Amino acid sequence: MIYVIVGPTCSGKTDVAITLSNKKDAPIINGDAFQIYQDMDIGTSKISKTNPAYKKHYLIDILKPSQTFSVMEYQQMARKCIEDLSKDNKDIIVV
Repeated sequence: MIYVIVGPTCSGKTDVAITLSNKKDAPIINGDAFQIYQDMDIGTSKISKTNPAYKKHYLIDILKPSQTFSVMEYQQMARKCIEDLSKDNKDIIVV
């Protein structure tokens, strides 16, 4: 099953995703347009790299801010990520 958690910035989505991830033993796929960029931590409520749950996150900190990235590219990466994670995980969370 794929769970999708949506809402405005700083509404608690990350905490909900981590709680659900721990309960379901599920990976978390980032769906935020800015959290894909490295070093864009302020204003995005991005999970800290020191948080143990960071290692459960995918498609986070994957590009440098100078790189361009389109919705189509994200969709392709997200679909591939879901396909790959589905092989070993019953549940997946997109937040």
